[in-house]
Amino acid sequence: MKPDQDSEPEEQHTPSRKKFEIFDTFNPYLGPTVIFFHLLAVYGCLIVLLGYVSWKIIVYQFVVSFFSGFGIVAGAHRLWA
Repeated sequence: MKPDQDSEPEEQHTPSRKKFEIFDTFNPYLGPTVIFFHLLAVYGCLIVLLGYVSWKIIVYQFVVSFFSGFGIVAGAHRLWA
């Protein structure tokens, strides 16, 4: 038996909060922000469906979104590789 085993065993460290309990706290700034961005998305869909937006702008948006997503994925790959 080792000499340091004569002492009391150390208590196991248990985290006070579980991972899924992080979202239990209420953030007062989150509600208005979520509502604002959802209204903005509905407005964007309406102006596209009603024909106020040119097809060139829609194509441009898809191209920019593709390259933005590609840049994020490539950057993450370089970071983790």
